[in-house]
This record gives sequence, structure tokens and C-alpha cells, in this order.
Amino acid sequence: MNDAGFGQPWYAKDGPLSPVVLTTRVRLARNVEDAVFPLRIKSGDAERILSGVFRIFAEEEAYRSLQGIRLSDLDPLDRRMLYERGVLDASCGQESWRGLLFSEDGDLSVSVNVEDHVRISVFVPGLSAVQAFSRADAVDSFLQKKMNFCAKPQYGYLTSSIDDMGTGMKVSAVVFLPGLSLSGLCERVVRECLASGFLVRGYYGSSGERQSMGWMYQISRTAAFDENPDSQLASLKAVVERIVEMENRARGDLVRNRRLYLEDMAFRALAAVKYARFLDLHEVVDLLMKIKMAIEPGLITGVSQSAITALIYRIRPAHIEFLLQNGSLHPEPEITAGADAVNRARAMVVQEVLKNADIDEGGR
Repeated sequence: MNDAGFGQPWYAKDGPLSPVVLTTRVRLARNVEDAVFPLRIKSGDAERILSGVFRIFAEEEAYRSLQGIRLSDLDPLDRRMLYERGVLDASCGQESWRGLLFSEDGDLSVSVNVEDHVRISVFVPGLSAVQAFSRADAVDSFLQKKMNFCAKPQYGYLTSSIDDMGTGMKVSAVVFLPGLSLSGLCERVVRECLASGFLVRGYYGSSGERQSMGWMYQISRTAAFDENPDSQLASLKAVVERIVEMENRARGDLVRNRRLYLEDMAFRALAAVKYARFLDLHEVVDLLMKIKMAIEPGLITGVSQSAITALIYRIRPAHIEFLLQNGSLHPEPEITAGADAVNRARAMVVQEVLKNADIDEGGR
């Protein structure tokens, strides 16, 4: 893997409504007909499924660029990087009959024999659920020409999770809600989402439903049984667009009525990250998202929204350790190893991106 784990990463790009919506993911779960699910499958049967899926993709010109690897062949650092990307779950096994295929920039991945026999995941920047589904559906349609997946007329696709049964699809979006958070309105968002059949949880560094580092939250559908893909996509779009409307209104109110407070928060954050020698993960996520919030109203210039979003992935521990191991970063000789080396390298990465960032008080 390169320094980001893949090629030029998808998350470094802007997407629809990207000042508020950071990413969208569509995941399709499928299981092979007449085969035991991965939780209880025998190794021989699992090996046949893995070999078959790898062969199917290798024989198709359009998918030969996908990199395939057995999870047993992943070194611990690569495994952690994939977890930090949301491609692998931290608890999935390392048996040789579990595998993963992924695209160069990491926006498409296909896991084999992990939770389900096949899980197709597509990530896109901003709110682009239809685009993500279109790509995932194309992969699914391709596989269905080669494999028989387990489905029943009354239940739809059968999956390892009851919540995924039906369409087998899970669709989610990560949203950035500083305006609603600072205004004390996030509880209202949670209530509205729950009433619409969506779950809200802290996305970055917290599993709590009401809190998240950096004001980032994941919005996801709770169940897929009684819907079709189009209605799932439409309902996510409607809920997220409503959240974007509320967030933009809250940000506007803050800029008009509490501008001095926002300036103080953002300018302090920029000074801290630009001149710190060590930055731990929890501290820097909070600081970076304060800077990100200040870009759109013009309080901070010289850095883009997408650059800050990309940093949120690049500064995670395994990604920083990779840069240290491959010689991309060279902390001072007095910094040898351990947490100090990681925190020093993280500061170096952040400061390179923010080297041209500056405050702008011209609008006052």
C-alpha cells in the first residue's frame, strides 16, 4: 500500500453538499445459494467460494485492476489501515479463506467470507448515494451472472444480519454538524432521524449516539426489509438534505450572531496546529474541524474543505505509522519511536497541508 493505503484517495475530492456531507457509502450483502454462512462455514467450502470470487474478477477485464488479498496475508499495519478506512471490521477473522478485493483509490471494495459471503462497498465524497449504488449494483449484476445468490420471494436476499435482509443494502452518510452542535440542536436531529427510521451515531472515535469527535456523525438506515433500493436511497437523500438545511441555517445564525466567538475558536485552533510540535489524535481532530468550519464563511483562507477532510483519514494512527516505516517522514533524531514519534509525525503532516492557511479579518 502507498502512504494513504491506496492510490489517489477518493476522500480527497469534493462532492455534492460536501461542506456538510463528508461521505456516502452503499454496501450490498450477498450470500451464495446452498452454502453455510461465514459464521459457521467449513474451511473447504469457504475456500471454494473465495477462490471462485477471486477467479471471476480476475477473468473480467473491467475488474482486473482490483487488488485481491487473503486476510491471512495482510500484515497487522495494513489490516489496521483498512480498518481505519472502514473497509474491514476490527473484529473480522484472519483465516486464509477470508479475502478482500479493492480498487486503487479505495472507493470500491469486495469482502469475501467476512460477515457475508460477499459484501460490495462503494464510498463516494459528499451526498451521492445514487452514484454509489449504481457502481455497487453494477458489480452485483456482474457477479449474479456468474454466481447464484440466496434469496426468497417473501424475504428478499438472506443475510447474516436481520437488519440487512430484503435488499441486502445498507446506505449511510457521514455529516459534519458544528452549527447544530454548537447551537444545542443535535438532539432534535437525532429525534427526527429516529422517527424516520434512521440511526445516528458518533462517527469518529466514539460509539456514543449523542457525541462524536469533531462534530461528525453517521446517518444510516436501521433496516432494509420493507423497502426497495430506490426508496432506501430516496429516504436517505431526504433525511440528509433536511439535516443539511438545518445545519446551514444554524451556521448562518452563528456567523451573524456569534462571529467573535467563532473567530476566537477558529483562530486559536489554527495557531495550535500550525505551531505545535506534537499532536495527538483526539486533540487534532477537534482542532481541524474547528478550522474546517471557519473556511466557508471566509474566517480562514489558504486551505480547502477537501484538504481538511482528507487529513481526517491521513492522520489516523496506522496511516501515520506507515509513513514513518516507509521513510516518508523523518522526525528529529531525538524522537526515536512510540507515541512521541507518531504525534510528531502527525504534526508534520498537518502542518504541511496548512502551511498556507491564514486568518482573514477583512470582513469585520
